[in-house]
Amino acid sequence: MFRNMKIAARLGLGFGLLVLIMLAIAVVGSLGMSHLNDSTDDIIANKWPKVLLLQEGLAGVNDIGLAGRNMMLAENKEAAQKAKEQIFEGRAAIGKAWDKLKPTLDQPRGKEMFAQIVDSRERFIAAQNQLIKLAEDGKMAEGRAFLAGDYRSIAQEYRKRVNALVQFQGELMTQSGVAATTEFHQSRNIMIAASVAALLLSVALGFWLARGISRPIGNAVAVANQLAAGDLGVKIEVDSRDETGQLLAAMKNMSGRLAQVITETQAVVGAAAQGDLSRRVDLGDKQGFARDLGSSVNQYSETCDTILSEVGRVLNAMSAGDLKQRIERDFPGAFAEMRTAANSTADTCAAIMAEVGQVMGAVAAGDLTRSIERPFPGDFEAIKNSVNTSIGRLAQTVSAVSGGVSEITAALGQVNAASQTLAQGASEQA
Repeated sequence: MFRNMKIAARLGLGFGLLVLIMLAIAVVGSLGMSHLNDSTDDIIANKWPKVLLLQEGLAGVNDIGLAGRNMMLAENKEAAQKAKEQIFEGRAAIGKAWDKLKPTLDQPRGKEMFAQIVDSRERFIAAQNQLIKLAEDGKMAEGRAFLAGDYRSIAQEYRKRVNALVQFQGELMTQSGVAATTEFHQSRNIMIAASVAALLLSVALGFWLARGISRPIGNAVAVANQLAAGDLGVKIEVDSRDETGQLLAAMKNMSGRLAQVITETQAVVGAAAQGDLSRRVDLGDKQGFARDLGSSVNQYSETCDTILSEVGRVLNAMSAGDLKQRIERDFPGAFAEMRTAANSTADTCAAIMAEVGQVMGAVAAGDLTRSIERPFPGDFEAIKNSVNTSIGRLAQTVSAVSGGVSEITAALGQVNAASQTLAQGASEQA
């Protein structure tokens, strides 16, 4: 399945998994931080304010205790009245603190302990009122005895119960702190484990992606190098449908087309080497470079066939005695040189034959003084020399024959004269 997956899809899948892992780490971290924040917020916003309220109430109890003692030790009414007012202020402060504290208590044990505090407060208020009444009645000795006895016992019990709730709240804060620490360690361990897993998965994904991409590309590069080296018989295996598989398939198709073109080209060239210039590369099923290559081979064959046909036509005409035929068509490069050479050969043959004809015509007219003066290359110069030599020798022979004829004519004249003399002498004798 993955082998046929596109490279873009593989990369998208890999990065998608990494994003999911990072998202999971972020979610785990956020949840851990959220729990830690909840625990910390519970300590700061819930439990610690309760402790502060308890401490505020405890301070009020202490203030009332001191105010009651001062009231019993007062030396005048003003000092006693001031201590009385301090008692009422402490009582009001405790009442406000307990009013704020009561609705915040959510633990059954805490509510039970707070009920005991309220019970002790009512008893402490009653003891305060009794102490105030003794001071107002002037019973200072009895008041001091009450202060040192029942009043102190009630106040101590009150403080003891308030401290007990403070200690309970402290235990709850300790538990919250431990829970926060535990949650922190758990979140940290989970994030570390998730990070390690993400790292390992990233390495695995990177290796998988790199191998899945580089290996087929390496095969394609090896195939391309073999094709570049001219090895068209290389075996190309296509085992995937991704981009690299498509590349290998295209290279396989290209290799096949090249092999086909080269085979057909070799067939045309081989036929041309055997003198058959009629063979052509079939262009019907070819496109692109294959069609261009085949077209070039065909054009080369056609040009060779044409120039050779023209040269053959001129040579055949020359062999038939027609020295007027020439190659008129233009050809490029070496073919133009061949055309020039063929035409030059025909021109030279025509020229030498014309010169020979003129000289022979003169000879036929009795003019043995004519000769071929124009220079010719190679064997044509030998022909020229042979003709001139033959005419020279013919002239010599004719001159010798002419001299002999003259001598014979003179001798005949002498014979004739002698004959006439003899004939005349015979007549006279008769």
